[in-house]
Amino acid sequence: MALGSRATTNTAGTIPLQTRRKFDRSDLIVFKEVNHAPMLTKVLRSGNKRVTTDPKYYVFEDDYEKFEFELTGAVAAGTSLTLATDTTYIFITSLQDFLKAGDALHISAGDPNQSNAAGTVAAAGEDVIIEETIGINAARVTRFGGSGGQSYGCTNAAAGNTIKASLIGPPTHEGSTSPSALSGALTEDFNYTEINRLPWENTGSNIATEFYAGPDEQREARLKRKTFMRNLERSWWHQHRNIRRVSGKPKRHRGGWFEFIADTAASGTRIAVYDSTKELISGDGTQRMINFGTSWSVDDFNNAMEKAFQYGGQTKTGYSGPGFITRFENVMRPYIRMQWTTDKFGQKVATYQCTHGMVNFIIEPEWYNEYTNDLVIIDEEYSWYRYMGKCVVCKSSSRDIHVHTNIQAKDVDGVKNELFADIGPDQKHRNAHTWLTAQV
Repeated sequence: MALGSRATTNTAGTIPLQTRRKFDRSDLIVFKEVNHAPMLTKVLRSGNKRVTTDPKYYVFEDDYEKFEFELTGAVAAGTSLTLATDTTYIFITSLQDFLKAGDALHISAGDPNQSNAAGTVAAAGEDVIIEETIGINAARVTRFGGSGGQSYGCTNAAAGNTIKASLIGPPTHEGSTSPSALSGALTEDFNYTEINRLPWENTGSNIATEFYAGPDEQREARLKRKTFMRNLERSWWHQHRNIRRVSGKPKRHRGGWFEFIADTAASGTRIAVYDSTKELISGDGTQRMINFGTSWSVDDFNNAMEKAFQYGGQTKTGYSGPGFITRFENVMRPYIRMQWTTDKFGQKVATYQCTHGMVNFIIEPEWYNEYTNDLVIIDEEYSWYRYMGKCVVCKSSSRDIHVHTNIQAKDVDGVKNELFADIGPDQKHRNAHTWLTAQV
């Protein structure tokens, strides 16, 4: 039994622990504020369908965070500013791929290295505007929103020191042209937020090419919804964390649970020995995970449950292969009875209650080979993607994920809609630091 070690704060629905939280990467990152994407927040929280004439719906693109990075050189009109390219702060191929003319940078107000070359105006807490990029890692900027006081410069207090700055707002926010800001520090336990989108239509064009007669919007919506759900499920478990460029802009792909458990980029290794240099949160530090295989006893399972509920909430979701469930029912048959139900997407669900809490078992239909003897127990409430139960974002009760629809204005050709959902760690995960709990 191994745990993705997580110490949680004493928040509602979690077990209060007397553990001291270690340094965490989220302490360094300023995440997206609500007012940066008001339409996205409003739609997701209300769950209402909205009509838009924008067929691309930019606010539903990837949820980029605001990243701090380092600047060197003078910050004044006609002079250049250099972006530190060390992977500790920022990971880019070139500055031109990151900053564009018109982007605003915010100079940190609390940086002790700030000083003013002209001796009259300090730049702490100030915004500067990118005028143009110069070379690979430099840009010409102006101060005070691009107008006035441009003769005053901001330099480092001492040679070798740098100035902290951050891109204002997510790059997809209106007025920003930056495609992405990728932090090289996010290499182990953090994951990307991914927006999944699936356009669908019921128009004269696709009706003419499908093997059914006449407009059938409900049928088309149902088929696309099922396809969308399966795509979400596959990325939820098996996708590798990656960055791909689509139409010149980065598209982030969320790593699946197995990649997160294994603590590896793409190798798929399922046994990862604990490494104190990688584990940021205090907790059980023996191993990240163990597979019991086909031979285990009642005591083994009870001990596993005890460790699984050591951190996080008292209601967990257990994704299992058929081999594990077969062994579980045979071993535990004298003591418990499993009452299975089925949701509308064909996933078999059973509820198991023990002294420590409750586990909703789900048989994963694709785990008939390599993962057949596995059980992954997670705190699903700390993630944006919910396969069953209440939607974390909009609080609507559902047996499956609450898929939102971006309804386009009807045109002469018919209905054109789009399904979308986001996958990634939510604010509860960032605050409570309890995501993956255990694997049996």
